[in-house]
Amino acid sequence: MRLTKRLKNAWRALKGLEVVGSSSLYWGGGQSLNVAGKRGPLWEASAVAACVRFACDTFPEAPIQVVTRDAAKEVPIENHPLAVLIANPNGFYSGTTLWAGTVLSLMMDGNAYWLKARNGASQIGELWYVPHWQIKPVWPQDGSAFISHYEYTAMGHTQNLAIEDVVHHRRWL
Repeated sequence: MRLTKRLKNAWRALKGLEVVGSSSLYWGGGQSLNVAGKRGPLWEASAVAACVRFACDTFPEAPIQVVTRDAAKEVPIENHPLAVLIANPNGFYSGTTLWAGTVLSLMMDGNAYWLKARNGASQIGELWYVPHWQIKPVWPQDGSAFISHYEYTAMGHTQNLAIEDVVHHRRWL
């Protein structure tokens, strides 16, 4: 089949997709995709899943580096504690898995979150991916702060998290 015919067929198929409940530019969170009568998270659609999988597989290939500026050039800092922590965020999964969840949330919602777990000396000892549908920023209605805290909901319980205990990645495009 010629490429132009394939593209036209793909476009016709995309025009038939209906995003249910989406009120923003991003698809994600509790929103679902209705394709041929099936409803589920957007990333369960095969075309979307393929793109997300590709991004999750390739994004961690770039090495994590912490750099400092020296005479208008960037100089990598070898074995910086932040780079080591991101490579091994906790005892249950690797940095690759942490990035996979992060990329998924950024692609589906435009926001991704990590929870900082602190040790007895209040130092960051672990990082944990938090799915975007389980956490949200909260701000005071009087506008006194941009974000006052985060609400984390899991298994029917909601917990307030301090700003300093959450890494909030935002997609800027």
